[in-house]
Amino acid sequence: MRRFPGHPVLSPLALALRLSCAGLALSVAALPAVAEEAARRSFDVPAGNLAGALGSYAQQAAVSLAFTPETLAGLQSSGLHGLYSVDSGFAVLLAGSGYRVERSENGYRLVAEPQAAASGDAMELGVTTVAGQGMGESTENTGSYAPGLISVGSKSPASLRQTPQSVSTVTRQLIEDQQLTDINQAMKVTPGIVTQSTTFRTQDFLSRGFSIQNLQIDGAAPQALGTAMGSFYSSNIFELAEFDHIEVLRGAAALYGGSGDPGGIINMVRKRPTAYNQLKLTLSAGSWDNYRQEFDLSGPLGWDGRLRGRLVMSNTDRQYFTDNRSTERPLVYGVLEADVTDDTMLTFGARYNKSHENGTNSAVPRYSNGADLNLPRHTGLTKNWAYLDATAREYFAKVDHRFNDDWKLNLSYTNTWDLGLFKSATTLNAVDPVTNTGATWYGTSTRQENEQHLYDGNVSGHFQAFGLDHEVVFGADYQKIDSRWLGTAPYAASGSPANVFDPDELGLRRPWQRA
Repeated sequence: MRRFPGHPVLSPLALALRLSCAGLALSVAALPAVAEEAARRSFDVPAGNLAGALGSYAQQAAVSLAFTPETLAGLQSSGLHGLYSVDSGFAVLLAGSGYRVERSENGYRLVAEPQAAASGDAMELGVTTVAGQGMGESTENTGSYAPGLISVGSKSPASLRQTPQSVSTVTRQLIEDQQLTDINQAMKVTPGIVTQSTTFRTQDFLSRGFSIQNLQIDGAAPQALGTAMGSFYSSNIFELAEFDHIEVLRGAAALYGGSGDPGGIINMVRKRPTAYNQLKLTLSAGSWDNYRQEFDLSGPLGWDGRLRGRLVMSNTDRQYFTDNRSTERPLVYGVLEADVTDDTMLTFGARYNKSHENGTNSAVPRYSNGADLNLPRHTGLTKNWAYLDATAREYFAKVDHRFNDDWKLNLSYTNTWDLGLFKSATTLNAVDPVTNTGATWYGTSTRQENEQHLYDGNVSGHFQAFGLDHEVVFGADYQKIDSRWLGTAPYAASGSPANVFDPDELGLRRPWQRA
């Protein structure tokens, strides 16, 4: 037998014992690896800023992560796609960033890598607890044009890739870029959606040839929009100052909502309190005395950040290039979040908004032979006593409870109420090209009042079976609508001649004015 210096030679018996022990150690060491493999799950985190990617990942992993978003400013992530354990997923997302995560009593926390801290002055990170509930669904301060998770048409958040239908989003970044102020403007920039003006100031939204008659708020039970094509009419217009972003699903929307629309459904995601202090002031001015102001204050209120609040106020005051038209729309929105336990969060909120519009949106007639009347651009064939007033309020409550990393409970209640008062003044009929007569005045009054009660409760979770990760949702929702509508016959002065070249010469009298 050839010997090698420095290497002892084992007898056949000793060699057999050594190999047997090594095999036993190998099998024992393999047990954690098997457990780690079983804990791997499928993740889909889009590329973007690192803070947003971490938030989306924590939401999908159903864990809590404590960090200060400002410390990650300027850092980007290439995203994460595939099967990972929770720890390995964090490691991939944070690779090369100079940060890592450590386990804590309440989940995970972000810390600087030792070598990164040693290369400069020591940095102490202020801890901001960001609960796993709701993370990845917010687009504010991310600069992204796509949310990490969406909940339109479903009861549980999912990535765009995991949603088997056509979905478009209008994120907070897009809202700010294009200075969108209400849902009507947002739908005009949404792919696949056609907006159609009604007789009043609201609009119908058409998708694939069908009217969208329902919307969700925060993915909860669908509520009726109250369009002219629906079961009743509502004059309320949703102001975007209240919302973080909008999700629009195109196609059949009854998978999770029971009786749905064939065209699609809209999900409005509210702004939530931030875990850090934030103040935003927005002022804008445009042509024709178009002024708008927004005030947005958010942050922790007490209990070491476990109680958070947000207050949003906005107002639009504008004129138009046409005569006898103006609009004023104030809004106040407030919301409170409280982490009553490490796994339970309560949310309470309310919104109040009004709208006052002078004049009626009236079309300009033509000559009976189709020729243009060549009226001045500012011509508005309405009266300054005509108006459309709307008042709306909403209050809501939510309970989010996490049983464990896999299962959670969501309960919510929303009450909405709106009142609309409308007095119209407009013109009808074409103008005779010889006598310049034929146009007549028309006016009527309407009053509508609507109230909706929405209850939603569900339990959702995921489990592994047959080598796959499965998600399941159990729940129920309930909707009750009370609607009252009152309309008058045309005013007594309706049908009287109208001089479209000088509308004030032959005016439609106020409905309460005697001849």
